[in-house]
Amino acid sequence: MQSLLFHSLVNNNSLPSGYNRDAQLGKKPLMEGLELAIECVKIASYVISKIKVNKEKSESAISEEMFSAEKALGLAKKGMPFKEAYNAIAKTTTNKSTLIQKCINAQANYYKEKKNQANAKPKV
Repeated sequence: MQSLLFHSLVNNNSLPSGYNRDAQLGKKPLMEGLELAIECVKIASYVISKIKVNKEKSESAISEEMFSAEKALGLAKKGMPFKEAYNAIAKTTTNKSTLIQKCINAQANYYKEKKNQANAKPKV
């Protein structure tokens, strides 16, 4: 779908002003893209209509950690920096090895890696 959009945009953007006859080159990819989008919407509609939610399993899966972002945002609104608020909430959750802690660790590792890449000497 993105290739059809790209094709259509490239054709239309490369045309000089007032040279409308060549705009017909963009019609085919545009129409194919629209047809594909309509088919995607039909498929998504079908899939969504067939979804059945198991209420008991859904409710049993709700845990304290699921509301961590909301709690952190509440602390951030009161003036605490968001990262500190998120870390504070992570420390108050019942299970220290939760997904939240893994996310915080992953974020910290990501920034460390970015910093290491920025400080790395280029190979000559």
